[in-house]
Amino acid sequence: MAIYGIGCTFESNGTDLSVCSDFLRESVIGTDWPFAIALDVHNFFRSLKAGDIVYLKKAAPGTDIKVLAIGVVADAAVWWEDSHGNPCPASSALAPIALLMGAKLLRRVKWLLPKTGEDKVNRKGLLPLLNIANPAGKNNVRYNTIYEEFSLDVWVRIIGAL
Repeated sequence: MAIYGIGCTFESNGTDLSVCSDFLRESVIGTDWPFAIALDVHNFFRSLKAGDIVYLKKAAPGTDIKVLAIGVVADAAVWWEDSHGNPCPASSALAPIALLMGAKLLRRVKWLLPKTGEDKVNRKGLLPLLNIANPAGKNNVRYNTIYEEFSLDVWVRIIGAL
């Protein structure tokens, strides 16, 4: 088992767009980076194992980690979503073409926190469940789309919240 931090802010036409509520509503995590330029990100999402813990986070450079949701990877299935929002298994014969054309890569998640219907939202979006002090060290991965969490302090806070 591992713990992974997942970003939920995508860029859309030069502006940041939070997809945290979408991830919670659809019980997924994923990336909108096109396969052709972000093979490493796609491979990272594909490497997640059923039962791994994931948390949605906001972490601007030099700030604390705001944990917005905590869940577990639900299964081994990898999905892609086409430009019309239609989900298809990555094992589909069309998946390679769709991914090259910019389809989103998705993994299913069972969200544990916030509990269904309890998500707290204000006009700026989802309110944090936890605010974790920026751990000591380089922490250069906190701004990535996805990263494995190695900070013991963060592990303790995430596990403790469950």
